[in-house]
Amino acid sequence: MIDTVSNEYLRCDIVKHLRYMGEMKEVKELITYAEHVRSPWNRKHMQGHFTASGLVMDESGERVLLIYHNALKRYLQPGGHIESEDKSVWAAAKREVEEETGMNVKESALCGKTPILLDVHTIPENKNKGEAEHRHFDFLFLFELEDSKASVRLQREEVSDFQWVGIDYPFAEGAVRRAVESLRAHRSA
Repeated sequence: MIDTVSNEYLRCDIVKHLRYMGEMKEVKELITYAEHVRSPWNRKHMQGHFTASGLVMDESGERVLLIYHNALKRYLQPGGHIESEDKSVWAAAKREVEEETGMNVKESALCGKTPILLDVHTIPENKNKGEAEHRHFDFLFLFELEDSKASVRLQREEVSDFQWVGIDYPFAEGAVRRAVESLRAHRSA
């Protein structure tokens, strides 16, 4: 089924988060897109589609988890595509983080279920998947570990390595850098 009642709730959740993100021109354009495109998270939309990811903090709150993404060949926060079965964008991010890392995560006490960042980025063509270059409109959430003693168990089909990095690390990747800056801002507020 393409667009069930639960899918409409998911679309409303996307629009709610976008409205929270502010009045930037790009956000207004994405609100229009989310309101008018059927299943705007569907990966078949090559103009672009909504995705969800999570920055996982360790128990000290001083380190974040990065995973090595095999297709993009770089360290990123865990995340991926929203599925029509997901109850919310936050639930999609949680599912993706848990699938890729093998660890159970929970809502951040600092940010709750509110995204800390909306990142728009280009995904290169993937001939193996038959996908043209397209954009991801990624909601990034902050997560904490359910169990501080849990160990990472990678989903090897998509990721091949991980590292815990201090939040004071000079991040090169844009989304992670901006998410950590947002995290610092939330902490000092």
